[in-house]
Amino acid sequence: MKLKVYTKEFDENKRETLEFVEEIKKHYDVELINLDGKEAAADADIYNIYSTPTLLVVRDDGTETECWRGSLPMLSVVKLALNR
Repeated sequence: MKLKVYTKEFDENKRETLEFVEEIKKHYDVELINLDGKEAAADADIYNIYSTPTLLVVRDDGTETECWRGSLPMLSVVKLALNR
């Protein structure tokens, strides 16, 4: 399982999102993705990402298992999803 975290350069919640990422990446595989970059456009289409932050728990094959859009969930909730 992997956590993908989508944000934008000038997201009003970016500081909180980065702090969240720093904490969770101590124990889990986390990919931080800037939606302002061209390479993120495909992901935005595939996963229907329209707001930030968006957090996705995905399997190794890219299948989405959990998603939170537009706000940060509790850290414990994300850890539980990553441990399934």
